[in-house]
Amino acid sequence: MSFRSGRARWVPAGATALVLAGGLLAGTAVAGGAPSHGGDTGSSDAEQAAAPASVKVMTWNVCANSAPRKDDKGQALCANGQTDRVAGGIRWHMQQHEGLHAVLLQEICYADVEKLRTLDGMGGWSFGFSGIHDRGSGSSKGEIRKRQCAKGRGGFGVAVGVKSGDVKFDRFHYATRNVPNARDTWGHWNVKQAGVCADALGTRFCGTHFTPFKGGHGSWDDKKASEFLTSQYGQAEELAAKGKGHSRVVLGGDLNASPKQDSTVTAPLLDPLYGGYKECSQDAAGGDRTGKGTFQNQSGKRGSKLDYVFGNSSAKASCSVTDQHVTLSDHVPVTATVTF
Repeated sequence: MSFRSGRARWVPAGATALVLAGGLLAGTAVAGGAPSHGGDTGSSDAEQAAAPASVKVMTWNVCANSAPRKDDKGQALCANGQTDRVAGGIRWHMQQHEGLHAVLLQEICYADVEKLRTLDGMGGWSFGFSGIHDRGSGSSKGEIRKRQCAKGRGGFGVAVGVKSGDVKFDRFHYATRNVPNARDTWGHWNVKQAGVCADALGTRFCGTHFTPFKGGHGSWDDKKASEFLTSQYGQAEELAAKGKGHSRVVLGGDLNASPKQDSTVTAPLLDPLYGGYKECSQDAAGGDRTGKGTFQNQSGKRGSKLDYVFGNSSAKASCSVTDQHVTLSDHVPVTATVTF
């Protein structure tokens, strides 16, 4: 497979930034990485000495701005307009995994993050937020705007939290060439997805959400499929590059793709990440691209693995996914430990 530079589009094998100004909840925004993986970050000897040998990370798409739906047990799946429930649910899951160093949160509202950081037990945590932009669900010629959550809950996007008071946050949006010139699964045009990187504990943590693929197409050669798939591949390339110049890297989030190279049309889009990093399920699987399903329907039945944590290729990694039905969201959390 090969990709043509410029506007992302699929070509057969062999063929030849808008930055969100607001949203800083703690820490200071800085510019991103240096030229190559594994290089000197310029951090002080004291910072490196304080860095833990292992970091424990949770990633979760919390589905905080979808209309509540009732499953077959009468429990709401997704918590639109319910900031207290969203923030409390995130904290509860964080507390089930003692010793967390960082959390990567997707489909979250700014108000949810503000509430979360005020809850008991959240002292010492710093959070950065970045909201996604799109043209809305009307016309493809609409104005690019920050997407807003329902009920006045602020921007809709992603957040990264680190248990440290000394954090530098770097917010980003994917380049225009990697934004699908089409309407996504949820009806929104030209969605410019967001991410947040946090430099703390001697480690670069980056969390993001890739554009969901609009299904119904069986091949990368299909023009409509290619519009999404090549854009997602470009997003994966950009995310992989966020680790450049950092000796300890953790990247993850809801990447909206299956890990198996031979299972679905979407799998190749993760090649830039698997090619430069190790995903947390690989050590236990002898290097294979695999893992438990993390998407669930209203009854709790699991679908594909869509949520990932990647670390340096030289690190040791492990992760766990609950078998329980998580009724707050249509995704379940992934908790990973990366040992450098």
